[in-house]
Amino acid sequence: MVSDTPRGCAVVLFPEVAERYIAISAGHDTVIDMDIEEIRELARKFTPGQIDGCITQQIETGENICLRNESTEKIVNELSKAQFVRELMAQGVIMPDAIRELARRIRRVQKGFEG
Repeated sequence: MVSDTPRGCAVVLFPEVAERYIAISAGHDTVIDMDIEEIRELARKFTPGQIDGCITQQIETGENICLRNESTEKIVNELSKAQFVRELMAQGVIMPDAIRELARRIRRVQKGFEG
């Protein structure tokens, strides 16, 4: 989750996002590290509580049942993003809009790091 703070700073549930980049969509000058298909699949398959459990399990044991065969950093990143999307969906937001909101918030955080 992102919250606004003075002078364009932000607090993020998944701070590693600002470290690695791949393009998400044309037309934006900020690029985002996001595997949309993987996030969609995780958000469809697991509840926010299950995803949170997988994040905890990954951090504590180095393994989890939600996502495998990646580095712990990537797993925690993707699970955190999927959890955010799933939480928005639980509030009635449709998945495409939830993913757009995630991307918008990530871009906002990245712009805070540019300044």
